[in-house]
Amino acid sequence: MVSKRGHGRRGYVNGELPPTDPHLHDVAKVIDAAQALARLPESVVAELPVDVIAEVRRLRPPPRIKPGRFVLPVQIDPTGMAGPTRAQARSPRWRRTSANRWVPVDARVDQPAQRIADLEPRLPADTGSITGWAALHLMGARWFEGSEADGSERPVGVALAADGKRREVPGALIWREVVLPWEVWPLRGIPCRSVEAAVFDEMRSRAKESLRHAITVLEMAMFAELTSLRRFQEYVATRTTRKWVGLARQAVALACEGPESPRESAMRLVWELDAELPRPLCNVDVFSLDGSFIGRPDLLDPVAGVVGEYDGAHHRSAEQRREDLRREEAMRHAGLEYFALVEGDLRDRHRVAERMIRVRNRALSSPRPRTWTLDRPSWANPVLTLDRRLYLRELLARLTVN
Repeated sequence: MVSKRGHGRRGYVNGELPPTDPHLHDVAKVIDAAQALARLPESVVAELPVDVIAEVRRLRPPPRIKPGRFVLPVQIDPTGMAGPTRAQARSPRWRRTSANRWVPVDARVDQPAQRIADLEPRLPADTGSITGWAALHLMGARWFEGSEADGSERPVGVALAADGKRREVPGALIWREVVLPWEVWPLRGIPCRSVEAAVFDEMRSRAKESLRHAITVLEMAMFAELTSLRRFQEYVATRTTRKWVGLARQAVALACEGPESPRESAMRLVWELDAELPRPLCNVDVFSLDGSFIGRPDLLDPVAGVVGEYDGAHHRSAEQRREDLRREEAMRHAGLEYFALVEGDLRDRHRVAERMIRVRNRALSSPRPRTWTLDRPSWANPVLTLDRRLYLRELLARLTVN
């Protein structure tokens, strides 16, 4: 039985799910695939293709963070049940966030989640939503903490209707445009723009940093497995008349699925944009010719045989350093040239680019035999693409909601 949309009885196909209510997307972002599959009725599981069941069982939780605790501001309540009374609100135990909105001072909250929640009452009903880094943070994307390098707070992105009357919202960076209903998702009681819309808004939030910032935003949203390159490209294609769409198109052309931190993105961009070297692979498994796992480097040039690593703060411990040296030795033993960057190196992109070029030239002229491969041995499961992982989670979300 096939519906008019061309999807199967329960809406699962190898492509996209049909449009659904925003709650489905909310569920899909937090779903634990293995637990969701175990909770489904046997009759539903029996309808799933065998290969889909096998893929779901291999699906690991996405690399997300817990946004933290927050309390939504409440109005004054004469009964004191749903909010403070007027007398209570005047006491030191309550903090005012906006007109007639209060939160208890002793509430156990985390930042920046509470700072985002404080703005919720200021959003016009049905025409306002949280966007940019703040929306991505609430969705669980790592690296979107709302602070600058010096620790200062960044304003919370807010999308308001183009014809709205409100001009300023303290602590917010406002974007005015047509907000489509399906671009707003309820996240823990806070209206947020969809992943792709939030990524687009965050891309254009820092005009001075421009293209590299835009690419990093997209790559970190993909690392959190909130969207894919294909999905964002399709979103940008629908926004041909919007300002900043040219920046988004450039970011799509240069972004790749693979970097797992902003510094890894920055290192890859120096390789491509500054050193003008061929596009590398990022975080792919490397094996020996006998099928042993060698490592998963941050950057790999499969043509020249170059590995690049960015060693951040967590690499400073003695234990991690020993592991880094072991991995470097294994890579070199397999015939790969190796370079590593540490904190501060990327401040001088020109110098890093020259170093990358030298390493690649040395690799191309090296007489050492290559005893490494990207071909996966029989014991290693095939890699699920990002699009496939997103699809499987949305499939489980649909079955769970239904």
